[in-house]
Amino acid sequence: VLYIRNNRIESLPSGIFNSLTSLLHLYFSDNMLQEVTNDSTGLSDLIRLDLARNQLDGIPNLQSSKSLSSIYFEYNNITNIAAESFAGLNELTLLNLR
Repeated sequence: VLYIRNNRIESLPSGIFNSLTSLLHLYFSDNMLQEVTNDSTGLSDLIRLDLARNQLDGIPNLQSSKSLSSIYFEYNNITNIAAESFAGLNELTLLNLR
């Protein structure tokens, strides 16, 4: 479990999570992220992803995180969802876009 909440983080460096291959839960809510690139989310074992309360206007391609069952994007500025964003996420049971 990794909690990185309430830190005013605006961007994620490429490959920031590469060494965290066993991470199951990532809580990155209440920051100032405007974009999450595909290479920032390559967490294959991730079960829960919380990106709520940021400044995202789109949803990253999450295909490499096939174990995701819960995703939280509420309270962002999302206006764009690519067709392939959730492709292959067969374990997904909760998607919050409020």
